[in-house]
Amino acid sequence: MGEVTPAPSRAPSEAAPERPQRARSRRVRAAAGDAFGDPRGASEITATPPLISRYAALRRSERQSPTTMKSGIKLREWESPIPGSHFGSALAEVGDVDDDGVADTAVGARSCAVAGEDGAGAVFLYSGRTLDSLYSFWGDLENLNLGTAAGIGDIDGDGRADLLLGATGKGADGSYPGRVEARSGNDLFLSLSSPGPLPGESITFATAVGAPGNLVGLFVVAVNGAPFFLLLNIGNFDAQGRRDLTFTVPPGLIGISISRKTFALDHANRVIDTGTKIVTYR
Repeated sequence: MGEVTPAPSRAPSEAAPERPQRARSRRVRAAAGDAFGDPRGASEITATPPLISRYAALRRSERQSPTTMKSGIKLREWESPIPGSHFGSALAEVGDVDDDGVADTAVGARSCAVAGEDGAGAVFLYSGRTLDSLYSFWGDLENLNLGTAAGIGDIDGDGRADLLLGATGKGADGSYPGRVEARSGNDLFLSLSSPGPLPGESITFATAVGAPGNLVGLFVVAVNGAPFFLLLNIGNFDAQGRRDLTFTVPPGLIGISISRKTFALDHANRVIDTGTKIVTYR
């Protein structure tokens, strides 16, 4: 049998070259971050323009586990609050309007009838964290076609994202000049189910999103523009940080405008408030 000669050892400078690592592919994150609350922090929408990024992927249905867009499974569905409104005709991510750390979403309904004005239009704002309704912006003229929105950052310097609302329909003079409004974000929202209810109809005042369990009160602050302060109801936010109150409109209020506002205690027990909502009875 021949003698076995061991292989010579390599000098440090002669060490085998390392295999080059393959470049890892990176997903382009959507501007809002993780729409589904995924603990890994990765966005489920990749390389998607902010204007269309969130509504198709609002994070989850009730308490079920999040599902990525790769599966194509429906996560949740929102139906129009008003029939025939073209709800969903425009979708926009508008930034963190309610200052809870998650970007929010606006859904347009350009053909929505508002207080008897056909085609006035509306934009519905939804929380990116809870997916619940935050606020409703209503058109105020027949065929105004309010129904588009866009985030514009914090233009008023209050630390919350603001948004633009667009309308493409008729103006007060019957022409079609178009209209764009800048609206401020807030840490608390008071929304109405209808801005102009009829006698005998129900109207719901929804306050969102507050600190669960904390005090919240709904007040009248003016009648026909004159200051008037009256506590209507006081209670506590539910587990989702909402407080919904439904009233039946009594007779005898036709032509009267009542301004309401909600005050509440936040997580640090500081007083916060909503914007003023005006209801004109017809």
